[in-house]
Amino acid sequence: MVSLPIDVSPLIISIATTCAATVATFFLGLFAAWWMVGEQVQVGKPVWGLWGWGLRTLGLKGWIDGILTLPLVLPPTVVGFILLLIFGRRSLLGQALEKVGITIVFSWPATVIAATVVAFPLMYRTALGAFEQVNPTLLQAARTLGASEWRVFRRVLFPLAAPGVVAGTVLAFARALGEFGATLMLAGNIPGRTQTMPIAIFSAVEDGDMRLAVVWVVLIVAISLGMIRLLNRQGSALRKRVQGETALSVQLDADTLPMVPREAQVRDGESSLSSALEIDLEKRLERFTLRVRLCAGRGAVGILGASGAGKSMTLRLIAGVAEPDAGRIALNGRVLFDSTSGKNVRCASRRIGIVFQDYALFPHMTVAENVGFGLSELTELERRQVVARHLQRMHITELAERTPGEISGGQRQRVAIARALINEPTVLLADEPTASLDKRNAAAVLDLLFRLSETHGATLVMVSHDTNVASRFTRIIDASLWMLPSEQEEIAHV
Repeated sequence: MVSLPIDVSPLIISIATTCAATVATFFLGLFAAWWMVGEQVQVGKPVWGLWGWGLRTLGLKGWIDGILTLPLVLPPTVVGFILLLIFGRRSLLGQALEKVGITIVFSWPATVIAATVVAFPLMYRTALGAFEQVNPTLLQAARTLGASEWRVFRRVLFPLAAPGVVAGTVLAFARALGEFGATLMLAGNIPGRTQTMPIAIFSAVEDGDMRLAVVWVVLIVAISLGMIRLLNRQGSALRKRVQGETALSVQLDADTLPMVPREAQVRDGESSLSSALEIDLEKRLERFTLRVRLCAGRGAVGILGASGAGKSMTLRLIAGVAEPDAGRIALNGRVLFDSTSGKNVRCASRRIGIVFQDYALFPHMTVAENVGFGLSELTELERRQVVARHLQRMHITELAERTPGEISGGQRQRVAIARALINEPTVLLADEPTASLDKRNAAAVLDLLFRLSETHGATLVMVSHDTNVASRFTRIIDASLWMLPSEQEEIAHV
């Protein structure tokens, strides 16, 4: 039997401990970061139920964030001493565990716990920063398409934040591999059981064996550099895929816009409003209080106002991605929001489609995947058939396998419209759909939206800051036009 010149147990223990701690910090850090982001952006019923609501209401979210980050700034020995107070044999938890035959201190699980606690803040803070960098409009778009919070996380938030998550994983791995102080306090220095490489270095130096210490140092540096290089390559590939979208000029050829058969004409003097959508709401903004009162049926309503007047916020309130402070929203007799009764239907259940001003297409998905995102309940075959019909209707079938970064602005607009209509919404909201178009193309887009709303039997609500667009809008669709002021609380009917 060949004997090795040195005891390799510190290497084995370190690798096992680091891998276990990295896996634990990955899932715990992601969950904590997702929870904190959910507390910041979720409206209506919080993602995490009554407990999360209480934390937000009592102002405890900041304290929780501080506690989660605390091991990053505390000396490792202090962290180890706190863990010893929690898991020690004299603690309530330690005594309870001993009754079932489990002892944490001076065991290999103690090394994993110490490394996890010390490495956790790096994963948590990095993942939180990555999640906060994701455009919130993309998350709102996913919710309006009927996606659950878990699906929003799995299909949109996590893939877009993946490069940052990979960076957090690298940092967590490196920190767990180099953990010393907390491990020594909680797990001790037991050769073959809890002696990791950092502790072995300490012991070698203490015994005066500098050559052995150098060997362990070289091993730690080599493993750390190798893992960092490997994970960074993966992160670079993810970053190229996620950030592949480039800024393209918004060009749209009115002659190539799809023309949906117009089965009904709206004549001057005839109102198609049947009070299907009833809105009476109030929202306190930074400079003024936004108050909106309107009724809309199967016609179209235009909302005109200057930049900052609350037009986009009005659409978000209707869609449910933002919550009014007071008021009521009802659709075909179904109450979507009522501040008096506390009812607030999730945007995923409202059947309201929205075309965002920046289109809010998911950059990591193809055109077909974007359009079919809201069809999660269908089988794969059914989803492909429905998506194919909508792509054909919008004359973008040839773009099915391209990503948003590979198509023009006008094509993105048509993809956004197709996606908004995929679930046959009762109401279609359009946020500045002509903002970057010339007059000819703007008129063509307005006509397209109206014809699509007629074909689908949906109420169309469009906002604009351009009076010329508003004038063209009224000539096309005989709509009720409302004006939102920028500094006042009243709404004047024009």
